[in-house]
Amino acid sequence: MSTPTMSTAPTQQSQPTPTMTIEHIKPKDWSGEHKTYNLFVDDNWQSWHDNITLTFGVCGLDNYVNGTIQCPDPNSDAIGTSNWKYNDMYTKKVIHDHFSAGQKYHTSNCETTKEI
Repeated sequence: MSTPTMSTAPTQQSQPTPTMTIEHIKPKDWSGEHKTYNLFVDDNWQSWHDNITLTFGVCGLDNYVNGTIQCPDPNSDAIGTSNWKYNDMYTKKVIHDHFSAGQKYHTSNCETTKEI
């Protein structure tokens, strides 16, 4: 009958899960998807909202608009932070491109897309 033995060899530790970084949006991939056909003015909220919501979904911007994608900690993910800032600024530009001149001033102090 064999006797159970205890090994003193070091156990293999599992590798840490890699941190997912935020990818940089490539505007050229979506340039035709958000052409401005329907500027937001005082009396076309619903049609403008429907159009911009579709644009967000097609271009993968909706998670910046609703705040689901948070800016990563720059100490642990500097590239992700930089990409997030760019992507958020790009999303703000898409929104501003769909505003009439009279509507743009309402969002001039917004720092992030979610604030718009």
